[in-house]
Amino acid sequence: QLSQKNQQLQENKTKESTLLGLLSKMHSNDDLEERNEMAKDENEKASKENNDLHKQLQATKAKESKMKTLLGKLKDALEMSEKENKELQTQLQNQLQMHLA
Repeated sequence: QLSQKNQQLQENKTKESTLLGLLSKMHSNDDLEERNEMAKDENEKASKENNDLHKQLQATKAKESKMKTLLGKLKDALEMSEKENKELQTQLQNQLQMHLA
């Protein structure tokens, strides 16, 4: 009878150990799920921030392209103006020489 009680006690200890192990795993799973949810939230925030930065970058590139176009137009206008100034200067010099002659 004592042997039988010892065997039951041993079985109960084994069951208790198994249950404690399962309980520990459940807590670990809860922790992992919680960390996973936090990581998902952080990932969503980072993804949104990345999308926002991408939009800003696209907008900046568009502005840069417009600025380059405007700069090119200004450069062309300046060259035309310099050319016209030289032509006018030549005409004025010719007229001056005709009056002096």
